[in-house]
Amino acid sequence: MLVRGDTVFVRFLAQNDDGNSFEVQTPTRPEERIRIGNGLTIGYKLPVNQKLLFSVAETLAQENHLQPENKADRFQNNCISMFSITIDHGKTIQDEVNEEWVTRFFELFDAHGISMNIVEPGMVDIYSDLCVEDGEDVYLSDGMYMRPNGTIYER
Repeated sequence: MLVRGDTVFVRFLAQNDDGNSFEVQTPTRPEERIRIGNGLTIGYKLPVNQKLLFSVAETLAQENHLQPENKADRFQNNCISMFSITIDHGKTIQDEVNEEWVTRFFELFDAHGISMNIVEPGMVDIYSDLCVEDGEDVYLSDGMYMRPNGTIYER
């Protein structure tokens, strides 16, 4: 997942049992319980403006010369599938979805003047408390990591 603050913006859905092929799409529902360690759970909500989220997803896919696709999950919740990726053995989603892509995603989203989902200052403080080496992502638990800017993502 690509999250900022308490909001999930992108999901990486495994497409096979090997766990090396993923569909990158907008979320269809809030993530109610994600375990982050020591029995702690966190929930993530959807962006308030789904229409904007879909527009950003489509734009970003097209900027990367990909064809976004309108889809629905098994509960008929709409989403935008931006692209699929296959991870080479020994690599992670983080290796394939680079920081420039993440930065561009939020540039497009924030360009519309809706910055209600900014990382709270406390998240950066938490990163500072947890990091061993400045600038390195911090492993939280169960494949969840935190970036220096306070965003949390799944590898």
